[in-house]
Amino acid sequence: MHNNRINIFDFRRDVLQKLLDNNTYDNRIAPNYEEDRATNVTLKLSIISIDSINEISMDFSLNLFLYQTWVDPRLNFTKYSNFSSLELDQKMIENVWVPDTYFPNEKQATFHTVTVNNKLLHIYQNGTVFYSIRLSMTLTCTMKLHNFPLDDQECTIFLESCKY
Repeated sequence: MHNNRINIFDFRRDVLQKLLDNNTYDNRIAPNYEEDRATNVTLKLSIISIDSINEISMDFSLNLFLYQTWVDPRLNFTKYSNFSSLELDQKMIENVWVPDTYFPNEKQATFHTVTVNNKLLHIYQNGTVFYSIRLSMTLTCTMKLHNFPLDDQECTIFLESCKY
């Protein structure tokens, strides 16, 4: 049984090495770049907590998970394996292209790193990539304080692509 686990581990490692070979995969280049079309990225936020709302500095702080999903055809591994997905460890994540998503109304942000970087990346057999990261952020919120303290505020979280 123990030998079987080693073989599966070795096989997964070999599949990842084939996919992320520097001669065929460049993590600096977006999927579909050669076809001159944008990569569609699906974003989802899961807010863990809203920690503060500050009417003096007009901002709010929160803790969240940012989930991103896209298809990178270069990472399709149907010809190499019948595994449904491959999970990359922290050191391997930096070898994969990830979207340049940012928050334009961010004042301050922190990545969570206790006990390791709070990041997760799965590659599915068809080349779909799922990437998750945990963040704490302070974002601007232009508040209308005409009826303070009885007013209602609407604070928005903006997300954009840095380059596209």
